[in-house]
Amino acid sequence: MPNRLIAEAFPPTHVHGMVLVLAINAMPLLQYALIKTKPVPQAVAIVLPILIGLAIPLVLTTDSWLVFGYCGAQHLINALRLLDTGFVDRAMSSRWSLVDYYEYFLTFETKETRRLGEVAKAKKLEEYEAKLAVYEKDLAEFARHSNGRKPRAPAPPKKSPSDNAVPVDKRDATYYSVIGMRVFFMWVLYNAVVWYMTYLPVDTNPPIRSFTKFEVKAFADQAILSLNFYLLLNIVYMVLFHVLVEIFAVPYQPIMNSPYLAVGFRDFWSFRWNFIVKESLHRGVFVPTMAFLRRNAKGGNTAHFRMPAWHPIVGALSSFFISALIHEWVIMVLCETPSYGEHFCFFIIQALYTIGEVLVRQIGGRVLGYDPITALPKWIGVPLTWIIMNINGAFFMAPLMREGILSKILLPNLIA
Repeated sequence: MPNRLIAEAFPPTHVHGMVLVLAINAMPLLQYALIKTKPVPQAVAIVLPILIGLAIPLVLTTDSWLVFGYCGAQHLINALRLLDTGFVDRAMSSRWSLVDYYEYFLTFETKETRRLGEVAKAKKLEEYEAKLAVYEKDLAEFARHSNGRKPRAPAPPKKSPSDNAVPVDKRDATYYSVIGMRVFFMWVLYNAVVWYMTYLPVDTNPPIRSFTKFEVKAFADQAILSLNFYLLLNIVYMVLFHVLVEIFAVPYQPIMNSPYLAVGFRDFWSFRWNFIVKESLHRGVFVPTMAFLRRNAKGGNTAHFRMPAWHPIVGALSSFFISALIHEWVIMVLCETPSYGEHFCFFIIQALYTIGEVLVRQIGGRVLGYDPITALPKWIGVPLTWIIMNINGAFFMAPLMREGILSKILLPNLIA
């Protein structure tokens, strides 16, 4: 059901649900064909499949709300994966077979990219150890003479999601027994939440007004719906991706990393929430933005280029901005009423939260000598993060609750 205003301007054509599903899932094949065609510029191979995929649900629709909703959500993931895959070095991706392309598209890696990643990780570790040796030598010198400034310890290499990957040989019967128990536990908890929302009905007009008047029930409804959304997402991801990694015989990278234990917004968005979206935005938006800024900066092509502090801020803003636009498109497709930009506001506010937190960390490190965010005890940092995040969570939930989408997908027993 495309947005009513779009539908009035461009009346959609009704087709069988299977036609819509096939059309959406043909976009990776189109990108693969463009990548293999040498005269086609890389920018075209990135942008064209995404734009066509974005247009499909606006011009084709179906009587099945479930199929239409699936296609909207599917292209959200497709658009991010097409961005990431399109930015892979053309010298590498043009050599891929169709199986190699889909392996990267579905699992984020191929054997070649995994090998290059391990080489890069080993190089960073070697550089860190060299800096650590110099630091220890300078520290010993400082201890003997006690003059000058105390040397600062080098920062260890940043962790990546692949550090948590489970290799093929570790996925035995015991491993899958544990995964099965986790899925069962989440399914039980999901149904408990459905029971709660059935017998304590949710306010379908979400509490945007709670910014001026705090309402405990409205706040609890929002939090419990967020929990249900996470549980369903995690169950689907866990089952689907274990099937994919077994088909391609590649390491399994957890899609979620206990987001409910996040201390701070950077910890949540960068290291714990939805690896699919995070990695796709990082590789397809953040890295190209940083490369563009460096190319156009003074001395950016030199080996001793020192990155300005505002470059990562622009990179982070660009990632949140693209995420906001894609989520807003999904709402425009799924909802009959016009979009009021709630999802866009949600992600921009989250971007400001995250950037503000990074600035607090940097200023605290210089003034106090330690990171004030990570210094918070878990029992303070975790609830504080979720309370602040849930304050503007109404922007995310508003269109979904207003249209009864969450009722149809998450709470089938609830009458919206």
